[in-house]
Order: sequence, then structure tokens, then C-alpha cells
Amino acid sequence: MEKTSWKVIGAVLLLVLSIIVTGAVGTAVLKRPFLMAPIRSNSMCPLFERGDVVIIKPVDGSRVKAGEIIVFHPREGGLAGQNWVLHRVTGGNPADGFITRGDANEHTDQSTGTLPVQPGDIAAAAVTLGEHQLRIRLLGYPSLWVEQYNDSPYALPLCLGAVGLLLIITELKDGGKRRRKSGTTPAYVVYPAAGMTICILLAATQIAASSFLTFQYEVSPSSRGVLMGSPVGIMQQGDVIERDVATVGGSGFLPMIVSVTTADTQFTFNKSLFLTNPGSKEKVVATVEAKQAGKYKSMVYVGVFLPTLPPALVHNLARVNYWLTLGAVSLVPALPLVLWPVIDRRLRRQMRRAVRRRVLRVTQKVLP
Repeated sequence: MEKTSWKVIGAVLLLVLSIIVTGAVGTAVLKRPFLMAPIRSNSMCPLFERGDVVIIKPVDGSRVKAGEIIVFHPREGGLAGQNWVLHRVTGGNPADGFITRGDANEHTDQSTGTLPVQPGDIAAAAVTLGEHQLRIRLLGYPSLWVEQYNDSPYALPLCLGAVGLLLIITELKDGGKRRRKSGTTPAYVVYPAAGMTICILLAATQIAASSFLTFQYEVSPSSRGVLMGSPVGIMQQGDVIERDVATVGGSGFLPMIVSVTTADTQFTFNKSLFLTNPGSKEKVVATVEAKQAGKYKSMVYVGVFLPTLPPALVHNLARVNYWLTLGAVSLVPALPLVLWPVIDRRLRRQMRRAVRRRVLRVTQKVLP
């Protein structure tokens, strides 16, 4: 095969990989489908088949019309066990809810007990080009395969670690004999880039497992009451109440570090730092003590972290900042790849030569 053909194939593979990574990270961060949605069944045949990926876009649920293909979160009924469903809107309205049906199904989703889809349950809609929906054949199978191992939060880290180890072993095996060909990306760039990709994916996995809760409440000197949308409401000074915050665990074969933090001194937790036990769940309960009168809007971070650092260190970092902790925990497994160009003598020489050449070019442009 000609060199140009290999370049085209490589560019296409890189584009596909970029789409997968972007979609996976976006979905993990937003906790809803982002950029693309894998097809899990043949309910939309012949338009979409199992294993396809449909390109999607965010949509205002109140503006959805009949005929559109939407991604929604089903409530009750036969689809309640599925997280997100991609079906066509066949009727209804924003006030009463929408009626949906898979093109290959004889009956609507609502005839099986699923409640009409409310605008707030709609996450996205399929992107159309003219009269055609944008889809990519077979690209959904990697996502479907990964979903089979969702019970283990270590599936993705282990796969990424294996890829990184393979890269390093390949580099060591070459023993410096291989020479970088002109026009290819140098290894001292590839390794840090691969390491940072692993870091980003690990961070996305932990974000998806964590919870970020907002407690809006009020402390009054002499009265109690209810605040719309608030699980705490209006408390009288001196009151003490308990509220469930989150249930963590239940999956994985190794413990995860859970750190519960908030800047609100009126909050205490039954468990602020613990390790999840494989196969069991732990309930986090907050105790709110009304000490100081005023209105409050407090963030509670239930951070679920990979055990790449000591638990006490993770918790102390989380008290300072959740995102700082996430970055530190995610970077540790990626450090061997990020630092490999500094560790390997041959790559160090290549990097020094490249830096000298770059400095020389800049100097020649700046100085007469």
C-alpha cells in the first residue's frame, strides 16, 4: 500500500478515535449522552441497527416536534431499566408529555406503561443532514462492550494501563535501534500525549462516579418553613436535622476512596472518608445544625477516587479543592508515560536537539 494511503487511513482512524474519546469524556462529565449515542437494540430498524452510533445535539425539550428522534430518560414502564433511550416522537406536547415509539415497534412506549416523556427528560436529538440522520456503522460496538463491564470501575483504568505498558515495552524492546522517520510524530510527543489522554479518561470516570449536590436552605431565629426544591427548608436556630446525601459503592472488585466535603461548617457527615467494599453500598447522611441565621447555598462533594494516593492525603486535598484532588489522583497512573521522554536517554537526546533547533530558529527570526 502506498505511503499516502496509509496516511489517509491513519487520519481517519485518528478522527474516529477523537470522536469516541470526546463523546465518552463528555458523557461522563455531563452524565448524559454527548455528541453521540450508541444503538443498543434494533427497535429503530431499518433506520438504525444495533452497534451504530448516532450523532446527536442538545435540544430544548419544550420545542420538540412530532417526527423528531430524541434521546430521553424513561420513567416507569417497560423501559424504566434503561438509562437513555433513542426513539421517535409520534405525538403529545410539552404540557402533557410526548408519545414515543421505536420505528420497528408495533406499539408506543407509553402503551407498555412508560410515562409520557417530559421536556426535562429529553437530553438530545438526532442530527439530520437534509432528510438523513447522521450515523456511523459499527462504531457503537466498543461502547456496548464497555457497558458490559460497567459493574467494575476498574475496567477502563486497567485497559488504559495495559495500553501505556505496551507502549513502554515496545520502546524498550527497540533498544534505540529504531530511528524516527521524517514526517512522523516524535516519540517524545506521543508518550506525554498518550499519558494525558489516559489522565483525562480516568478523570472522566471518577467524575461520573462522584456526586455534586447543592443544599439551599435558610436558618431563622424564630420560625420554620418549606423552601421550594430544598430538602432542608427553613430551620429555626438550634434545630438539628438529618438528610440522605448519597449511596456509594456496590460495584468493582477493589476499594475506591470516597471523600465527602463541604465548606459549610453547619454540615457534618456520618462518614466523611471511607473505602468502598466490593459488592456493598454505603449510605452518606448529612447532619445539619442550624447555628447562624441567614440564607445558605452549600455545595457538597461526594468524591469517588481511584486509590492511587493514600486515602488521608486524598481527603486532605479534597478539603482544599475537589478538582485539585481529581487532577492529582488521575495524573499518578499517567506519570510513567508523561515522564518517559525524560527517563529514556535516547528520547532525552532527541528532545534536547529539537529544543535547540527551535531556539535557533526563533533566534534567527528575532535577531538580525
